[in-house]
Amino acid sequence: IDKELISKLLKNNETLSYSKLNTYFECPFKFLLKHMLKINKPNLDSMSLHIGNFFHDVLKDYSLLSTDKDLLLLELKNRLNAYILEKQDTLTLEQQFYLNHNIDHLSEVIIWIKEIDQRSNFKVYQTEKRVELNIDATYIKKLVGKIDKIMTLDEANKSIYIVDYK
Repeated sequence: IDKELISKLLKNNETLSYSKLNTYFECPFKFLLKHMLKINKPNLDSMSLHIGNFFHDVLKDYSLLSTDKDLLLLELKNRLNAYILEKQDTLTLEQQFYLNHNIDHLSEVIIWIKEIDQRSNFKVYQTEKRVELNIDATYIKKLVGKIDKIMTLDEANKSIYIVDYK
């Protein structure tokens, strides 16, 4: 692709998110179509998007959820029902089915995460932290995204690890 064309296409959009960057590394042509020319395929990724959004919404507050499996499942079903009600205009019945179908999996993930947290000396510092990084590169001026979870080992925050739920 011609550098001048890239400059023109990016002129009004100099911010790059992790997702956009990931799309570029998957396939530069897909990045061109989706993010520069704004040509999107029809909602084929919609199911993944809804599951990902719901999972991330629940996982940002996972420490507040019950450790009892039955109570946890009830809490998750209540949250899912609220999510479905909020998104009722955009969710198909098929998408609702798959969201419900994944509740058991989400429950297992939360129990697993809580078990790891109990064995670790690291403690949750923050969840869903929005970050921006000014990079002043040739075509991209800013990298943006969210960190799913930041954990620290000590109060001075000298030792941290960053968690990305995928």
